[in-house]
Order: sequence, then structure tokens, then C-alpha cells
Amino acid sequence: MDLAERSEPPAGGALRAFVNDLLAAWPDGRIKLWLTARLLRLRQREPRLLLHGSYVPLSVEGARSARVVAYARGYEDRVLITIVPRLVAGMVYAEHGWPITDTVWHDTVVRLSGNPATARLRNAVTGDVPSIVAADGEPTIAVGEVLRICPVAVLIGG
Repeated sequence: MDLAERSEPPAGGALRAFVNDLLAAWPDGRIKLWLTARLLRLRQREPRLLLHGSYVPLSVEGARSARVVAYARGYEDRVLITIVPRLVAGMVYAEHGWPITDTVWHDTVVRLSGNPATARLRNAVTGDVPSIVAADGEPTIAVGEVLRICPVAVLIGG
């Protein structure tokens, strides 16, 4: 199946296999093209959130916290949370390969702001609904969970 036929993510294992194939052949650029297309469609569906939304950096904690960047954009009753890894080449090539699994991320979590829209998040890249766990009275998301299939997570809620 080609990239044009993947305008929406397939279910479960089919998506995992598709993304793994793209990641295995990352030098050919298809993974970047697929992610760019997915995120441009999101931008088309959520113009007000992305144009007018406030920017809030999110706190990342845990063993690999220095290797994650996370922020939220909020507008009216909508929220978008972006979670991306950084400085992972050594982890990928020397230690683990793709995908970087939960085991690698250990206890690394992103602390979410108090926005009620975070209770209804969906990953715009994979279609998954992440688990939100309370830690010290604040909602958190495990990095290993949201980056399990694809090394980029864009969560939308509201």
C-alpha cells in the first residue's frame, strides 16, 4: 500500500507495520512525507487552534527527560499537545533501533496542564487514545506509550 492510500491511519498492527517499514527505510524520506501530510491535514482541520492557540511548555520528568520536548497549544475548548524526542541517534543506533520502546523511556512522563480538554486526547498521527495517569494530583502521559508506534506524537483534545 502506498502513502496516498494511507490518508487515515489503519488500525493497530497494520499501522505499526506500516510505520516500521517507513522507519526502516528512513533515508528515502517517505516517513517525513507521511508525517508532513498527516500534520498538514490536522492544520487544515484545526486552523483556529494552530493560528491563535497559546503556547505552553510542558514539564517532562524521568530518566530520559532531557531527550524529550513537549508543549501544548490551547484555544477555547481545544488543546494540542506535541511530544517529540531529541538527541536519540545514540539510543536508536547504538542501543535499541526503531521503535524506541517503553523499556528505553523508563519512567519518563509529560506533565499536562490543568486543561480539562486533556482528559479526551487522541493521537492525530496514530489515532491512538493515550492513557492519562494522575501523579501527585496532576495528569501525566508516559512518553514510552505515546511514542510506541511513531517517534512523534501530536495529541488533540477538546
